[in-house]
Amino acid sequence: LSVGAQIDVRHTAPTGVGGRYTAHAVFVARSGPLFWFDVRAEDSVGSIAKGRIARAIVDEAALLIRGSQAAGR
Repeated sequence: LSVGAQIDVRHTAPTGVGGRYTAHAVFVARSGPLFWFDVRAEDSVGSIAKGRIARAIVDEAALLIRGSQAAGR
């Protein structure tokens, strides 16, 4: 299971209501437990956002246990 760990995305252009948008992610590196991706989004005119995100692979059972423990606080 992968979970979001970090996100740094900048909105670089205005977009219209009801438009069609496309997002792309490309794996670029692994740094310890994190998998880094360059991301971008575009509409029919061109680029509207770009940045980087990191995801981490976690044990699903352990994540569910930690989540239920946190909910009980």
